[in-house]
Amino acid sequence: IAPPRDIYDRPTSRFVAEFIGETYSLPLETRAGEAFLYGRQWRLDRPPPAADGPLVLALRPERLRLVTEPARPDLNLIAGRVRQHVFQGEGTIVYVTMPDGSDLAVRHHHDGEQEPPAPGTPVTIGFAPRDSIVVPADDAGHGRGPSPT
Repeated sequence: IAPPRDIYDRPTSRFVAEFIGETYSLPLETRAGEAFLYGRQWRLDRPPPAADGPLVLALRPERLRLVTEPARPDLNLIAGRVRQHVFQGEGTIVYVTMPDGSDLAVRHHHDGEQEPPAPGTPVTIGFAPRDSIVVPADDAGHGRGPSPT
């Protein structure tokens, strides 16, 4: 068994990714060894795993950022729309609806000046290729991350 940090940062299955931490899974396509999300090529820090079936991109809310200025060219970017935000003391969880209707959660840290975007606001989420966890889609059954009702 791998050390806990390795299991968290590089799970080998969707079940482990969702079991060990808050995770949001999005469908990922692969063609000729390249990854695509919502039809756009995706940057990964390693080749996607060879799998007989579909893959998912498993994302951790604490690794995602709302991009408010021109993005660094090395970031992966996803456009969405704020569904709601939930104040949690040191920060706010911003729930963003993706193009396929699923949600991602982004941990937005309070800096004392910038409020989280209002519901309905279009936003861009950015994250580094090293934060892209790619695992087979078929072992969890359901499982986008938790979301408030």
